Amino acid sequence: MRLYDTSSWVFRHHLEKIPLNKAFQPLFDKDKTKIKEEWFNFLMSQGMMPVSLKTKRDWMVWRKKINLINLKKHMVDLKKEFKGPEIDIFLFPLNQRHTNIMEELDGKNGCTFPDYIIAFWKDSLPENDQKALLLHEYHHACRIKYQRIKESSITLLESMIMEGLAEWEVQNRLGKEYSAPWIKRYPSEMVESWWKDIYSKNINLRGRQNHADLLYGSRKGIPPLMGYQLGYEIISNYLKDDQSSDSRVLLEIKDHQFLTGKFTKNKQVKG
Repeated sequence: MRLYDTSSWVFRHHLEKIPLNKAFQPLFDKDKTKIKEEWFNFLMSQGMMPVSLKTKRDWMVWRKKINLINLKKHMVDLKKEFKGPEIDIFLFPLNQRHTNIMEELDGKNGCTFPDYIIAFWKDSLPENDQKALLLHEYHHACRIKYQRIKESSITLLESMIMEGLAEWEVQNRLGKEYSAPWIKRYPSEMVESWWKDIYSKNINLRGRQNHADLLYGSRKGIPPLMGYQLGYEIISNYLKDDQSSDSRVLLEIKDHQFLTGKFTKNKQVKG
């Protein structure tokens, strides 16, 4: 497992005049179907600090506030505990002008793929919050491994379960104070209503690309991050009934098995 401090790439680009596509090659090699422009558009959309002479100092400030040794130990411990996959982790400073990430996600964001993670955070983010983000994202990688998940066939229910389980692990290991703000964004009664009226009928919707509106919210009337909070409440409801809370056991449980009590399947479920 390797952690990449990507600020070193940017400094090499500025000081040694190395082209960005070469400096970023360890990441770009993860998906060679993307050209340089596609990669940078993706990274910027997820929160990466722009690379320019104007932001050079911002990258340096961010770098001085991370402890790679502590973060690496944290990840090695998680890999052992979860019996998780060997993956690469790419760390980036967050563009604090990205208002959605700053306001809704407390200045941190992550993307997880089967063999790598990309993480972004603001320079003022405390180390335990950095660890919380990496725990959340690595748990996704473990769930992908245990359930053999593919982007093209993943169900909406599994997408929500992944978010809920990962955040439960953060709360269980680091404390509730490090939980994401979206776990309690809406009253439980409101979440249950959305489950009954909308989500329970769409849990078999397949393909990650088809889940965005229901996970993140949309202009169609879906509240922001409702799918995330619903995933967390499904897990909380399951665990309150004295079900096993062993981390590896939970990783092995199929998505539909978490539907108990008030979150049982709707008879009109699609798919």
